Amino acid sequence: RLPGLSRAGSTVALLVCIDASKGHYLAPGATTPSPGTSYEMRVYLAPVEGTLRLTDAESRDVATC
Repeated sequence: RLPGLSRAGSTVALLVCIDASKGHYLAPGATTPSPGTSYEMRVYLAPVEGTLRLTDAESRDVATC
C-alpha cells in the first residue's frame, strides 16, 4: 500500500513486484522464447459503482523483487 499517493482520482495505490525471471515468453511473431524479467507495478484503484476499479497503472523493470 502506498498511503497518500493518488492518480486519476484513485483512493488506493498498491506497489506490486512480479518475479517472472524464471519464465520465458514468446513475443508475437517471434520463433525463439525470450527470458522473463522482474518488474514493479504501481496500481491505482478508485471506487466505481460500489467496487474498486483500476484507474491507472505504471510499471518498470527491476533487477529483483
